[in-house]
Order: sequence, then C-alpha cells, then structure tokens
Amino acid sequence: MMPSQIQFDQPCLRPLPEDAVARVIAILRPVCLDKTMELLVACRPTEVLIEEVRGYGRQKTHLEFYEQGSWAAGFVPKIRLEFIVTGERAQGSVEAIVQAACTGRIGDGKIFVLVGRRVA
Repeated sequence: MMPSQIQFDQPCLRPLPEDAVARVIAILRPVCLDKTMELLVACRPTEVLIEEVRGYGRQKTHLEFYEQGSWAAGFVPKIRLEFIVTGERAQGSVEAIVQAACTGRIGDGKIFVLVGRRVA
C-alpha cells in the first residue's frame, strides 16, 4: 500500500499524565488558518506562534530540472501554527485542527505533538 492511500479515521493520542503539557505544531494551508483558530479557542492554547513558511511534501512537480543544470524548487506556501496546551486538551486540539483543515487532498499538512512536563 502506498502512503498516499492511507486514510486515518480519527486522530488519537495516548492518554497523557496530569502534569503533562503538549506542544502542538501544525503545518496548514493558509486558507484554513481562520477556521482552525476559531475551533481552537475552546482548547485555550497558550504561547501561540503563527508563521508563514514554504515547503513541499508529496505534491507533484515540486522540483524541476533546467537545461543549465540547476535545480529550481517550487515551494508551496503554508502556515506553521504552534502552541502549547495542557495534556487533557491535547486530543481536543488535534481534533479541532483536523476538523478545520482536512480537505482529504494531498497538501493538507501535518500535525506534530511533542509531550513534556511542567517544571516548577
């Protein structure tokens, strides 16, 4: 089975300890940012960072070879959304991002969750 044929029914995180915090990093299409932020309000994210980034994944024709022997990359504009939530809100925040940003097409983006603990 090729990776592009994998479909996930619902995002799932393992249960996190009470003192855990999660740093959620999402790479999204720019048009999805407003809806994503509306849905994330309920999760009460802190330390929110939004950056315009460029990159490519499995999109077609992302590299082109020119006759002069140089490479040109056609990077796709994306938004990097990064924030911190408490452990019990991590699952809800991932679900909110998926609900707002998932179109089912290649290029929807990625979600990364890094788990840590609060240090006094």
